[in-house]
Amino acid sequence: MSTGDHMPRRLWLGTAAVFAFLFATLPAYSVPVIVQGLYEDTRVRSCSAVTSCAMSFSVVPAGKLLTVKHVSCRISAGGSAALIQVQLSANFRHTYLTPVQISSTTTRTWYAGGEMLRLVEEGATPSVTVSFVSSTNYSMACVLTGQITP
Repeated sequence: MSTGDHMPRRLWLGTAAVFAFLFATLPAYSVPVIVQGLYEDTRVRSCSAVTSCAMSFSVVPAGKLLTVKHVSCRISAGGSAALIQVQLSANFRHTYLTPVQISSTTTRTWYAGGEMLRLVEEGATPSVTVSFVSSTNYSMACVLTGQITP
């Protein structure tokens, strides 16, 4: 085989390695980014031997209203884990996100996300809860975007 035959595989392995590094090095809790009213909050969490695990985003500041416009999550679990539910919660209201399995090698990976209009009042803490059929070890990385107004 020529060197050119291996390039797509090398490129894929390199991309996977970079993503794994970024996923592993994101802080568990970071400060949301707010630029001219646009809002982005990223969170990463690992959960061990549980069926359900919640991950909280930042508290909406006093005197502000957050309009959530998009949430996306990447969830990874080992073995034969079966993901059953992903939900965004805020102000005692829930939005269910449909998980789509995107990988089923030794580690199963799902994407869950979508567009929405969800109002989150000052002092409230939006969160994402992931639920599996049985106890498993898993990790999730989620991004919440929207607009914050006075």
